[in-house]
Amino acid sequence: MKTPLSILLLLCSFSVYSQTKLVTAVYPPYVTLEQGRASGIAVKIVKRVFERLGQPLQINIAPFVSAMNDTSSGKFDGIFPVFKTPEREEFASYMAEMLFEQNIVIMGMKVSNKVWNKDILENVSLCLVDGFSYGELMDQMLKYQKFKAVERVKTPMQCLRLLMTNRVDFWMHNDYGARYLLLRHDARPHVYIRNPPVDSVPSYLAFSIKGGMTEEEIRNANYILEEMKITGEYHQIIEDYFQDLSY
Repeated sequence: MKTPLSILLLLCSFSVYSQTKLVTAVYPPYVTLEQGRASGIAVKIVKRVFERLGQPLQINIAPFVSAMNDTSSGKFDGIFPVFKTPEREEFASYMAEMLFEQNIVIMGMKVSNKVWNKDILENVSLCLVDGFSYGELMDQMLKYQKFKAVERVKTPMQCLRLLMTNRVDFWMHNDYGARYLLLRHDARPHVYIRNPPVDSVPSYLAFSIKGGMTEEEIRNANYILEEMKITGEYHQIIEDYFQDLSY
């Protein structure tokens, strides 16, 4: 583990004059758009990392496919939060430290008599966002149609509506995304989040190989994120965000 002093020494070579340009897509609560500016827990954490680095930062918002293409071309220096795939590793260098462990959880109505049992799913209906990965196990179960019915929609808010109108038995989403929607729409008294998670998918801050970030600068950013987790600063940012939402 790097000490604060060793991190400081590593940062001596980090350029404070160039501006790093990152891109992201709206993905609540990780990335939100508030009054025309990027916000959300991922934005807050990434901003804090670059503040600690003393590096000017510009965060742009774009549709996900465009953001990925522009990172591949080097138009942007990096993208977050993204899952790691062999295809993406051809044009992006990922930080060793994950940005988030996205826990995949199941939501159900508190008044429902339906019980989630991963070994007996033939009689339950499920809502999910089309095109999203729910971890290797659940992706395989979806591929082989282990459910009575699966509603594939464009947004998680559509899943919440289907669940609360009893048109599906369960909704599957990442933990933070579910907490965000339940708080924003006063649905927590009616909907429960089942524990433990059914799977988890790590997401990262990835830098374009054609971008302006050097390998040393990426290592420095990684050391800062690692230290933030050790000191509790990382987790405090997340808890403060959800605490503010509850008011």
